[in-house]
Amino acid sequence: AWRATISADSVAGEAVAAVGAANCVTTFLHPGFHLVAYPVSNGTAFNLAAFTRGEIIAEGWSGRADPNILAGAMRGTAAALARLAEDAGPWTAWPIHTVDQGQPWTTPAGIALIGDAAHAMTPFAAQ
Repeated sequence: AWRATISADSVAGEAVAAVGAANCVTTFLHPGFHLVAYPVSNGTAFNLAAFTRGEIIAEGWSGRADPNILAGAMRGTAAALARLAEDAGPWTAWPIHTVDQGQPWTTPAGIALIGDAAHAMTPFAAQ
């Protein structure tokens, strides 16, 4: 996943408002990605969360992500939306990990995974 927070009066913020996300949560769906945009800070900024499949976009659990990878996933969409990949930066990588449910969650030494450590949860509504 990709995350960015942008000022509403920036070029990218004006583009988000122009496609209908000024006062509500808006989701854009495409075969290569989906993007959720919603206003924050009393409408002075937008939070963007984009989701693509299967590429490592940064090292570790989070970090700066290469916007060219996101731009590639957004190819073929409306021009104003596609420009967000470059205009909205910097993008932060937010990898979504899962846990193999076929593996045991306990060890012979008595260690057990419980709570959130035992079940990776994917985000709901880009939160």
